[in-house]
Amino acid sequence: MGGTATEEEGTFGTELVCVVPMQGPDGQQAMQVSRISGHEGPNWLLRATLMGQPAAEPEQDGPWLDTIRSVVVRRGREAMAPGAPLRLTLPPDARQVE
Repeated sequence: MGGTATEEEGTFGTELVCVVPMQGPDGQQAMQVSRISGHEGPNWLLRATLMGQPAAEPEQDGPWLDTIRSVVVRRGREAMAPGAPLRLTLPPDARQVE
């Protein structure tokens, strides 16, 4: 796609920072930035991808990093195929943020 991917040290360790050219809503050429980090546990991997302003301006990522820190993984004991997604359950007080 003509973009770049570089490794950088982030809050949680090594992150992959991707910059991909794209066409903006106004038709102008723009760059889409994303930061990808992986968080490993016993028999699971949480992949977090930040896009937009929190990816391009790390000083804006605070609330998103707090969200990643608050994730609890309960994988269960049943056998699963490698790469199979775990079911996501939101807490009862979860709400959509505008």
